[in-house]
Parts: sequence; C-alpha cells; structure tokens
Amino acid sequence: MRKHLDLARAAVEAARAAGAEFADASVGAGRAVEVEVEESLVKACSAHRGESVSVRAFFGGGRGTCVAHRAALRSVRRAGREAAAQARCASPDPDFRSLPAFEEAPDVPELYDARVARLGGRDVLRVAGDALERAREADGSAVLSGSVSASSSAGAFANSLGVAYERSDTNASAGFMAVVRAPGEVGSYYEFDAGRFLEDVELEAVGALAVGRAREFLGARSMPTGVRSVVFGPLAAHSLLASLVGAASAESVQRSRSFLADKLGTRVAARAITIRDDPTIARGLYSAARDGEGAPARPVTVIRDGELVTLLHNAYTAGKAGCANNGRGTMGGAVSATNFRPRLGARTMAEFVASIDDGLYVEEAALAPNSTSGDFSATVDFGFCIEKGKRTHPVANVMIAGNVLELLSNVEAVSSDCREEPGNLYPSLLVRGVQISGEG
Repeated sequence: MRKHLDLARAAVEAARAAGAEFADASVGAGRAVEVEVEESLVKACSAHRGESVSVRAFFGGGRGTCVAHRAALRSVRRAGREAAAQARCASPDPDFRSLPAFEEAPDVPELYDARVARLGGRDVLRVAGDALERAREADGSAVLSGSVSASSSAGAFANSLGVAYERSDTNASAGFMAVVRAPGEVGSYYEFDAGRFLEDVELEAVGALAVGRAREFLGARSMPTGVRSVVFGPLAAHSLLASLVGAASAESVQRSRSFLADKLGTRVAARAITIRDDPTIARGLYSAARDGEGAPARPVTVIRDGELVTLLHNAYTAGKAGCANNGRGTMGGAVSATNFRPRLGARTMAEFVASIDDGLYVEEAALAPNSTSGDFSATVDFGFCIEKGKRTHPVANVMIAGNVLELLSNVEAVSSDCREEPGNLYPSLLVRGVQISGEG
C-alpha cells in the first residue's frame, strides 16, 4: 500500500510540473470473484484482478482526466502529464475554487475483512452451490437466477494540497430472483444480502429466502381503483426516501436538475421524516473516512422534521455555493449519498397494517421519480391487498402515480421496526390518501 501512496504522489507531482494548478490521483489494485446462476444452474464463474490509476488536473477551473491500468512509476507520471495537458485545453470554469485542502478525518473502523479478501473461485462456487441446494430444499420446482460475489481493494489517494492517505475495503454479496409455479399461477421475488464482513451476511440463505417470498405471491390479482391508505414496506420505503436524499445533491440542485431546486430551508415532506446520511459507521456498506476527492466525509442531517436542511456537496459545489464541503464527492466529480439513517417512529409496520380497513401494502415497486419534476408512475411489482387490518391476497396489475413530494407530505408515520443492512436502516412508511389504479 505504501507503494500506492508513493505512486499517487508521483502522479500529482507530474501533473503540477506539467502546468496544472491543482491535481489529485487515486492508485489502487483490486480483485473480484463472481459466480452467475441462470435457471438454477451455474452459468459462469469469473475472477478479475487489476490495477488502476486515475489522475485529475485543473487549470483555470478546466479539468483534465487520465485513467491508466498499470500502477508503475512511468505509467502514473505519464497519466499526470496527460491530465495536465487536457486541463490546459479545457474551457475555463470560474465556479471552480479548489480541491479539498488537508483536514484531519476520524478513522472509520472495520471496512476490510481478510477472510473476504481470501475468498477464491472455489469458495464462491461453494457458497452459490449451497444457496441453490437450500433453495431446492425449500421448493424443488423453484427456478433461481442471480449471482454471488466477493471483492477486495487496496489503494491510496493524494492531491496537491497535502491530502494523502491509504485505504482498503471488502464486500461480499448475493442476490437471487426466484420463480415458483403452481397450476395457472406464477410467483416471483428478488432477495439479496451484502456486507463488508462475512459474519454480517448469510449468503447461502438468500436463495431459500427468495423462494419462500416468491410462494407468497402466487395467486395475485388486481384490486379496484381508488384512493387508499398505503403501507410502503422497507424496500419500497427505502426507494422513496433514497430518491429524496438523492435529489439533495448540490450538483443537481445547482444545475436545476432536481425537484428539490430552490427548496433548501423549506418543508419537503411530513414532519415524521428525518433522514441522516452517515459515512462514519463501522462496517457500513457505504462508509469511508474521506470521500472520493479526499475531503473528510461528515455525517449530516439532510431532512429534519420534513424540512430540507442540508445539501450534499463535493469540492466544486461547495466552492460555488460558498459553503462547507461535507464530503460527498466522487473521483469522477459527482455527488453521492452514503449510509442511509431515517429516524424511526413509535409504531410497528404490523400496527400500520392493523389500522387500515381497505388499503395496499407495497413490498417493492419501481418508485423512481422524474429527477426534475418528482412525478412518478410505478407498477406495484410485489404487494398485498389490506382488508380489515390484515394483508390478504397478493396484487397484480396495480399502479401508483403522483408526485413524490406530495406523497411524502402525506406520510403519517415511520415505523419503529426496520430491515437493517450494514450501516443502513430501512423502515416502513404509512401514507394516507394515495391514488391506486387497478381494475374496476
């Protein structure tokens, strides 16, 4: 790893010597193993090892970037010079102020598991085989498609303002779509698990879990059109809340490409909603001490009691706005959220369902609003009719449409229980007055 830090510094020095006003460089190596499953058979097993060098140079605000795939001194110096040459040819950008200067950043522990890093092709094949076997035990007729993977990386980052550090991380994951059949019926479901440490995941169990849930969706039928109360389960609620936090990207807001443009300091959701974005959680899936540009990645509250109180910034957007950089930059110059922490409420998801005489429970749906308007129209891929306080039959041919800000303004409560992935909380939401389109 020390070699990587020396190479990153050499790339920055080469860019500066070639005329760049600012420069940064990321140098690293990684490995990944993946097993692909198609129709309950192992389709492919692949392993990849590689090195990477990415150098950014700035001149008059114009940016040049060079990416190489050999971590050697000659290669990184050449990348630095090429990035500087591109920067000097780029159009000036007066909104660019500076790359991040050095600041101390608290260490974020437990992002690297040596056992995950040691997993090879045979190990991942064994996990995939065990997952398939458990799925067959759950339902011998079920068909699974998906993958199991393990990856690790190590590298270093440096810039021309004194930022220099080393990093390493690991990830293990599995995801399967299960399809089950009964006479005249088909049920399906996708389940996943992911973590940085092996003890944080149960990859072998994912296939059987998917099969069990798929069986619950046999016999789906539609429901009448109308305005109803809806319980958005953990995955569906996460999709909605993540769209809200994603729209708080200062990059999108400054370019008027976000439905949260001009809404900083105003109420954008119900008072029940408070969301914290925290990259400092040990073992968190999206944790890191620093962002992709070397700035300390700080915990921030994005939504407080329904009010948009913070935008997510990188070095460019913070400089343009004249505010503090909260460390959400990527090496590519974008803005990205990290671990997602909504404030939990006082009632359980089961209590939400029990409070509804005629409604809908949404397990999953493609709830991706238009990034500029916030409008959405989504098919409920996995859901249940709620009748007299109980989830009854699964639904099909049902849609939800509207505007995400209007929908979130009608949130009555956030659940006290939640699905938890490393560093991330997925509670449920109770929303009143949602337009449902079905049959009849």
